[in-house]
Amino acid sequence: MEIASIVVSGLAFTLSVFTFYWTTLRRRHAFYLVRIDDFDLFMIPQFALVNGGKTDILVTSANCSFKVENGSMTPAQRLEFKESDSFLLHSGKAFHCKVTFTEPFTTSFVKAGVLEKNGSESFYMLDMLVNVSWVDSEGRDHQRSEALFRYGFEESGKMRMRGPLNKKRDLYKKHPNN
Repeated sequence: MEIASIVVSGLAFTLSVFTFYWTTLRRRHAFYLVRIDDFDLFMIPQFALVNGGKTDILVTSANCSFKVENGSMTPAQRLEFKESDSFLLHSGKAFHCKVTFTEPFTTSFVKAGVLEKNGSESFYMLDMLVNVSWVDSEGRDHQRSEALFRYGFEESGKMRMRGPLNKKRDLYKKHPNN
């Protein structure tokens, strides 16, 4: 009987320590952008927006653009996510996002990239940025752009290759290479 009461007391103590951590010590603001590598849908950009903090976040916009010499270019696109009917991202939840470019890429767009040789082929390489805007639980607006993929295009505008850049980024933290 004495052992059972010690075990129950230990479990209650463990639960109270976990509850204290979850409600008090856990990071208040943690918002992650995570690259998803799916080989079935290789050329389709996919990423997750993950709210790792202890308060809800309202995502006000999300889109993809390509980094060029004097800024960025944003092609026509559709962003799909099926987790919710709204852009309210609850604490501990995530959105899985897929981007579909709705118009073909033009030669002038592709030539804004860096020409690289890959064996006998040449590709115009462009870094793809994910641009996210959100409002935190204290009403503050935030905006971040992070490079997740590098795409190689033929001169005709066809996507031919994709390479990874960053796997995961905390959007609340400023990174030295940005």
